[in-house]
Amino acid sequence: MIPYVFLTGFLGTGKTTLLNALLNQYKGMKIGVIVNDFGDMDVDAALIDASALAGEVRELKSGQIFCSCLAGSFVESVLAYREIKPDLLIVECSGLAKPSGLKDITRAIDMKAPGEFTCGGMACLVDGERHMQMEKCLMVLTEQMDASNLLLVTKTDLLDDAEKQALLQHLSARYPDKQILLSTRGKMDGDFLTLLTKGNDAYLDMDTDRFAGWGPQGRPKSFVIQPALKTAQDIYRKLTPYLNRLYRIKGGVATSDRGAVYVDGTSAGIEVKQAPSTVESGLVVITHDQSLEFELAFL
Repeated sequence: MIPYVFLTGFLGTGKTTLLNALLNQYKGMKIGVIVNDFGDMDVDAALIDASALAGEVRELKSGQIFCSCLAGSFVESVLAYREIKPDLLIVECSGLAKPSGLKDITRAIDMKAPGEFTCGGMACLVDGERHMQMEKCLMVLTEQMDASNLLLVTKTDLLDDAEKQALLQHLSARYPDKQILLSTRGKMDGDFLTLLTKGNDAYLDMDTDRFAGWGPQGRPKSFVIQPALKTAQDIYRKLTPYLNRLYRIKGGVATSDRGAVYVDGTSAGIEVKQAPSTVESGLVVITHDQSLEFELAFL
């Protein structure tokens, strides 16, 4: 049977970084990848290290794979790997994934391809820098952690010892039955597949009624902006004041001094770096701030 595993975690936690690290770690395996972008552009797929990929990347955008809008397409994307027969299929979920529907999806895969695929479970990346603040207001974070057997705390290099210890104590008290590990820039202790497949049934025990809907703030908004031609420093300077009003901003931008650059930002900060040649032009913004699309349109 072909095992498939899920990487989840909120926007900007480092899922693509971890995925690239896993592709390099398991270079001897034939691996297929499915990438889900909540926005209208396939940004994350362009960042995958294709040189380390033995299978192929399938992209699903404009929603999250556990909702009715994409669930059918996701099932078909999984089934398409029957011909390739990879050793492993890794699914990088949108940062806004609501995995309470995973049980129905695995059932659909089993019905359409009995005995051909097996779900190896889900790992959730926890943003060490932002989690304590975001957990209070975003139900989707709790939903992703509840569905996962393995919690990987990322960006631990940005925490001091006291902050790190407080976060680990908080997570351990809340999820005493889950494995909790630290991860920095895609590196982690232990073998990912061994750790994940030790237990793969957390999603089966979820209280799906508890996670119905998106919570008081509703479904986040996603849109794409095309900034006018500026220097890379101007892009950085003009976007920075808006960061505390958005969850994620990412994509390619043409600049007057550095050519194409890749913008990678969350509420915690922003980075402007050399863009991969495969990244489309345009910045995907995800936010609950309804007025932000209008304001950013004038950049």
